[in-house]
Amino acid sequence: YSQKLVDLSRKLDYPLGEVKAKIRYCFLLNNLPRAVETAYECLDLSQQSGDTLALMESLFALNVVYKHAEQYDRSVAFGKQLLTLATAARDSNWIWRALFVIGNSYALLPQKNSCLLYFHECNRYAKALHNSVQRWVLENEECSRNYKITWSSYGLGMANYLLNDQELALVYFLRALPYAVEIIPRERQFFVAEEYMGIAGAYSK
Repeated sequence: YSQKLVDLSRKLDYPLGEVKAKIRYCFLLNNLPRAVETAYECLDLSQQSGDTLALMESLFALNVVYKHAEQYDRSVAFGKQLLTLATAARDSNWIWRALFVIGNSYALLPQKNSCLLYFHECNRYAKALHNSVQRWVLENEECSRNYKITWSSYGLGMANYLLNDQELALVYFLRALPYAVEIIPRERQFFVAEEYMGIAGAYSK
């Protein structure tokens, strides 16, 4: 069905429609090289169309697929491009998301101090935000202040865990856990599992 949307968008000379369709399925492909190729196609189409939201989503897609490809330096680079664009667009939700994905990519390198720096900034930014709607390419999605603080607290827990400050890691992990209800259903199971893994790891150390 996504391919049908792509074909129809091409027939109508509607590049943004093609971007919308491809961004959805590039995350779902089991073929990682093809997913990377598709994300680059989205980036090219977004640049041609001049649509800022599509471009931010494309940069986010490249951050994610390179993270799955374990090319974390590239993942960081696309996260920083996303942060630059979101800052220029003054889109507060995308700025927060960019800070989070950069911190997450640094955690996987692992560059511990950089990870802590970006998650601290992510948390600070979350507390300052009041706009509760994330303007996605395809839809609007609730992205509440508590949602952002929850994920930011988890990130700070992970950063302090990597830095072997287990007591502080526990503080942040436990602070985030009660707010799991703020996480949208399709993310909640993953989030709660990650939380308990972090708590168990900190107690183990």
